Amino acid sequence: MIKEDVVISSHAVFVGDRDVFGPGHAVSGYLNLKKIPHLYIKHSLYDSRPSIVEKNNKIEATLKLSGMLPGFFRLPFEVISVLLFLRNKKVKVFIAIDPINALSAIIGKKLGRINTTIFYTADYARNRFSNKFMNFIYHMLDKFAVRNSDVVWNVSTRIKEVRKQQGLADKKNILVPNSPLVKYIKQHKKVNQIKRSMVLMANFTHAIDHKALISAVFNLKKKYKDVLLVFIGSGELENDVKAMTRKKNLEENILFLGYLDHDAALDNAAKYSVGLAPYAKSKPWTEFGDSLKAREYMALGLPVIISDTVSTGDDIRSNKAGYSIKMNASNLYKSLDALFSSEENFQRMKINALRLADQYDLEKILDRELLKKYL
Repeated sequence: MIKEDVVISSHAVFVGDRDVFGPGHAVSGYLNLKKIPHLYIKHSLYDSRPSIVEKNNKIEATLKLSGMLPGFFRLPFEVISVLLFLRNKKVKVFIAIDPINALSAIIGKKLGRINTTIFYTADYARNRFSNKFMNFIYHMLDKFAVRNSDVVWNVSTRIKEVRKQQGLADKKNILVPNSPLVKYIKQHKKVNQIKRSMVLMANFTHAIDHKALISAVFNLKKKYKDVLLVFIGSGELENDVKAMTRKKNLEENILFLGYLDHDAALDNAAKYSVGLAPYAKSKPWTEFGDSLKAREYMALGLPVIISDTVSTGDDIRSNKAGYSIKMNASNLYKSLDALFSSEENFQRMKINALRLADQYDLEKILDRELLKKYL
């Protein structure tokens, strides 16, 4: 029997051969920092490639059974693949990100392969799917995971409140936001940031209100000729956003850096003065989400302007670490103007952002909720 301290299992969005940084990567980074051996199982969210198991950022195994069918139909094969992979292992802690992975963990514990199961709720939605049957299955699995896991981690206060309403005991209902390791992020901080500049780390999808951004920059340029917006990311709408930029004659005020790996993205984001998280209302899980990019901005010392639709906005508003707004061009303009026109206001929010990031430092949270309790 092979003993493993920790196994993380999650679904990942792959861009080519690389997967987009998410909560599982953050936990893995923490375990690396603490020199705790662990395995990271990654199931592809949007295509039928086989799931992989990583150890020390290198592929340890490929779960070929998981790649047999596409979409919804592959999910049972993912569970079977994980259970087969665990058949000769004994795991101290299994961190399952989303209900399907929690199902694997719960069955694995019943089979005697796992000591402690943690259901890490990275997102939640009242209407996760437009199909009523699919939505019923989603909520049934979610409730099953909540009832049968040893502890439930929630990325946002709004999800934590849902768990409370579901009857989950406080001692099992834990807030673990999409926070970075502040020690790690500080390596990317810059002493001098470009004034009147803003950055958005996000792929070009309908989840972001790009039209509001372009309109706000167009209006800001009338007052601040050197205003600068920087996009870090790629995606299906990139050409559309570039076309909007050309139409408004903003080529000198809006830069497109394309896709960058996580370290390079942070290195670049640290150069600018304001972090943006302009979420649209198009996704049903936005209401309960926690914005990793917003928390990374704050750890870099950037005040954040975020849509009030996302849970992280509640923290930013109450701690005066930026502005949580109803996202449109007018409100975005007003918030940016308030930061650009007053150095005193900017510096105060910068300090508050750093304090809030330190308060939710992932290292502190996982020292308390993982290391001291289960390892």
